[in-house]
Amino acid sequence: MDAAMVGQDDTRYAAEIAAAHPNITRHLVDGRLAGSRHFDRLDDPAGIPFSDAPALSVGTLAIVGAQLAPAVGAGSTGHLTGWGGDNVLDGFASPADRYRSGDRVAALRDAGRLARERRAAAHPLLRAVTAAARGTHPRALADLADTVLTGRAPRALPDVADAARWCGRLSAARWLTKPGRTALADLIGARAAVADPAVGPGELRERLALEATGSEYAALDCFTRALWGLPMHAPYLDTRIVDISHAVPAWERRRPGGFKPLAGAALTGLVHAPVLARRTKTAFNGVYDGLRVNAPALRRLLAGSALADANLIDPAAVLASLDRTVHGSPADLASVHALVAAELWLTNLPAAFTSWWELAPDREASR
Repeated sequence: MDAAMVGQDDTRYAAEIAAAHPNITRHLVDGRLAGSRHFDRLDDPAGIPFSDAPALSVGTLAIVGAQLAPAVGAGSTGHLTGWGGDNVLDGFASPADRYRSGDRVAALRDAGRLARERRAAAHPLLRAVTAAARGTHPRALADLADTVLTGRAPRALPDVADAARWCGRLSAARWLTKPGRTALADLIGARAAVADPAVGPGELRERLALEATGSEYAALDCFTRALWGLPMHAPYLDTRIVDISHAVPAWERRRPGGFKPLAGAALTGLVHAPVLARRTKTAFNGVYDGLRVNAPALRRLLAGSALADANLIDPAAVLASLDRTVHGSPADLASVHALVAAELWLTNLPAAFTSWWELAPDREASR
């Protein structure tokens, strides 16, 4: 935990579960004492293990190391995680999919409820929901490519109507140079040519989120094996569990007044009962502390940007975004984190390529 998590529910539920099951040994890892922060370890990029793809987990390796220290010290041979639980047990709140399915009254009711939950005006969301009935994913991608190419400035933060859109705002597009905009627009246009015209915004977002979670889990497993010799296991990401859960429409996996109803249906009697009645989710806000402390290492990494060397992004614009984020602006946080992961991966790619790849020996002729 960090200072912001001291009063949160995660630690309380963990304590209750340990008390209910005496065979569980509980270790409370206090980040304030461990001294671990977001973006630690990035002052030595070569010390970060290489993964198949850029991973946001590079920003939390010091925190993960502190969390896993008791398990490593106890000689554990595997670490069980809840990765993927939100993807399979919960549903992406997109009334547009329900509207497109023909259940329009219920979908508009869902949209009004979602706007109230987000404390936002309902009309933009309602307009986006009805527009989704007329649009398709290929059309949305084509529009996005045009937006990237013409350089229209996107909004800094998503709004509630994004729940009914196929594509997000790409706020980081303002970092792109003209060649960068052209390259990205060409990539998006190629995707538009093969995109599924039948997929709904919510279904698409769920699939992309699941793919991202799977990629992040694979990278984190690679990191923990290399750094601490401890494999990570994520049972919620088992293909059978994903297929069974996603066979249930998203609006059935997320019901008013309920929280992850699939969890209650599948796990009642198998897990600590109060956990299934939980209605809260802990927010992890310590990232800004890590950004401030590790800003020099992040500036060095981004100042030597491989993407800037390729004339795809403007380093001055990127560093300005980093400075705003370090000082607490939430607008660029996700984009900066993703860029740090990509730049670190590109920095380590040349050495990783020579160590990972070798010429396959000629096959012996079968006799």
